[in-house]
Amino acid sequence: MRSLTGQMKDAALNLIFPPVCPVCGKPAPGYIHPECEERLVPVNRQRCIVCGKQLGDGRETLCLDCRHRRHEFNQTISVFQYTEAARQCIYRLKYKNKREYAAPLGHLMWKYAGRRIRFYRPEVIVPVPMYAAKKRRRGYNQAELLAQALSRESGIPCAADALIRTRATRPMKELSGGERAANLAGAFQADGPLPWKRVLLLDDIYTSGSTLDACAAALKEAGVQEVCGICLCTGEGF
Repeated sequence: MRSLTGQMKDAALNLIFPPVCPVCGKPAPGYIHPECEERLVPVNRQRCIVCGKQLGDGRETLCLDCRHRRHEFNQTISVFQYTEAARQCIYRLKYKNKREYAAPLGHLMWKYAGRRIRFYRPEVIVPVPMYAAKKRRRGYNQAELLAQALSRESGIPCAADALIRTRATRPMKELSGGERAANLAGAFQADGPLPWKRVLLLDDIYTSGSTLDACAAALKEAGVQEVCGICLCTGEGF
């Protein structure tokens, strides 16, 4: 639960910058209009028990990828399926400078995944970092904004500087699964030994898991014992 100080800060910010619905872009005192929230499709219980991808067959427990691959993270859950409404939310947050979308999306992450996050018992939320030059060009890291919003909702501290992206990498959407892993090899580094045992690693979209794997490996090398992931969206299992 958020502290009283955090709630007061949120109330003050809401007076200056009224909350905006991330689906339709119009003011929404309750973070999101009910009819807009219905356009976002939560990942249901038929999901991969490791990576959290939506599964089409309720008899399966693992997606095809996780049946043949060992991940560096312990477990990951995603909140919404990657529908057109979710895609537009993320696209505008990332590329259209809609930073105000982070607060309602963080609210929804806690609303739909709060029980699972509490089960993970993380000591801190760590966002997937952006390469410094890219962050300067864009002006912000969308994963960091989401992590800060989720931190305000949950009361779990956000450690935005725990991981560093040491070099630029090619856009993941351009690469195959094997190319993604090679693209990210050695791309992340922890900022020295870390004091936490359980970390919640946050990213916006889960696809192959290569980004979370590379980050989780760096966190574990720095002393973290358990890394669980939380993503805003995921595609269907493959």
